[in-house]
Amino acid sequence: MAKQLHSTVKTNNRHNKNEKKRFRSIFYKRSLTENNGTAFVFLLPMLIGIFGLVLFPIMESFRLSFFIIQPGAGINRFVGLMNYRFAFSDFVLWRTLGTTIKMALMEVVITVPLTFIIATLINNAYRVGNIYKVVYYLPNITSVTATAIVFRFVFYSSEMGIVNYVLSWFNIAPIGWLTSVNYAPITVVIFSFWLRMGFNVLICLAALQTISKEMYEAADIDGANPLKKWWYITIPRSRPILMYVLIMTLIGAMKRFNETFVLGGEEGLPGGSLFTTVMYMYTVAFKSANVTYGATISVLLFIIIFFMTFINMKFIKFNDSDY
Repeated sequence: MAKQLHSTVKTNNRHNKNEKKRFRSIFYKRSLTENNGTAFVFLLPMLIGIFGLVLFPIMESFRLSFFIIQPGAGINRFVGLMNYRFAFSDFVLWRTLGTTIKMALMEVVITVPLTFIIATLINNAYRVGNIYKVVYYLPNITSVTATAIVFRFVFYSSEMGIVNYVLSWFNIAPIGWLTSVNYAPITVVIFSFWLRMGFNVLICLAALQTISKEMYEAADIDGANPLKKWWYITIPRSRPILMYVLIMTLIGAMKRFNETFVLGGEEGLPGGSLFTTVMYMYTVAFKSANVTYGATISVLLFIIIFFMTFINMKFIKFNDSDY
């Protein structure tokens, strides 16, 4: 009886997969053969923007990385891989890359679990859930500069700062949140987490609301407590969106510029602890007018981000049941 049931389930699964493939092939054939001129007209402004503002700058950066250009001296010549050879021996570049990766890993470790936990709590707050959504999304639409001024006051290095004032209640000496080489990167990571939290929470909420309630009802019948339901149902069903949050957080952290520039200045103070790779690229390309080497740094950063994203996609795989 068990063998017959197993064979029936396998046959049904095979039939469902064949139906999905047949539907996809019909859909793609129709989309390719129908007249989509009207849709193309509506998409044309966006396509022009993508090409002009995204694809063309990327291709131009690749091209410039193989040249040396000095307009004032009339120099514009192809040098092959010379810029890349210089980059591999550039101590400042590798130091900034180490700073960037360190802060990126800290932000990923903090952002992914905390964002998901907050989203879970909001999802279970049925009556005031919409209020919390608005409150948590507000940082995402707030000016980085204005927020940085507030954070400077909150994390001020003396007891005038709110955080240090609260710590003084527990007899903890004031911490140099923005004046210490060790604490400044942590402060920036907290700042970045707060800025991006609203968007990530909404993305996680969208995933949580797609999970079937029948699964939770079945778990209730089996006597599962809320923690087990969250661990064995909510998290596995949300793996794809958690992967999305991880990758987008990693990419954003590797391209970090606004937060460190506003809080640490052009030199990434204190002691260069906030001097990221993008800030170095900005300094080389615009302050030193070495556009070609700045393009080389951007290409190398693109390759590193692509490689890190590829590793995440390669080693974190999903089953059909995760979607």
